Amino acid sequence: MKEAGNPAVNVPLYHLHGDTDQANSAILVKAALKKIGINATLTPQTQAGLFDVVDARSSPAKRAKIGPPGVELFNWSGFTDDPSIVLGYWATTGGINNYALYSNRTVDAINKKWAAQPTSPRHDGRFDGAIVACFGDPGLFAARELTTAPVVGISEASMLTALTLGRRFSILTTTPRNAAKLEDLVRLYGLESRCASVRASRMTVLDAHHQPAAIALVCGLVRVGLRTSKARAFSAT
Repeated sequence: MKEAGNPAVNVPLYHLHGDTDQANSAILVKAALKKIGINATLTPQTQAGLFDVVDARSSPAKRAKIGPPGVELFNWSGFTDDPSIVLGYWATTGGINNYALYSNRTVDAINKKWAAQPTSPRHDGRFDGAIVACFGDPGLFAARELTTAPVVGISEASMLTALTLGRRFSILTTTPRNAAKLEDLVRLYGLESRCASVRASRMTVLDAHHQPAAIALVCGLVRVGLRTSKARAFSAT
């Protein structure tokens, strides 16, 4: 900010309305931004509103100018001490979670240089294993090639665990689009003959986390699955 001449920067700080954790986090983020000369206005939004804010910047109308800068909190990220993961997922052109379509040649060059680097023995030695904590198991096989430590994907693990509880299993997931991806994953793991069904609740991830009715909906899908398929175990994303 000093190198830029300490410009006056005022931004909205969007967070999920009614979520105490996000509200508290937003207060801390606002205080941290203030220290570097950025004035943030706390702006609570509905779940749909948070996505609208991102979509308005990532997919503006034709010939429309992208709106002013803003800051938004998403309750999706976990801690990682590897900066290349942050670059690859959030900031690199084409990154899987780069919803704002941010693009910077310097960032892309850094990620290209380091993304395919194997982890060092010193880094491996700090961990007994690793977990890919996304139900699509993204990068699972690549991660296993880059380290000598065991790497477990929660999707594969949940399917195999389900098979210890019954001969056939079903998967409960969020959207129909995600269901199609999971069907491909079942085939990849060679479990197609043991999977009775993949059912979509049509909830988003955030809906499933915050809606009081989410549990009732999942229980209803389980009951339907028990009646209409031979599944005796269920794996929920």
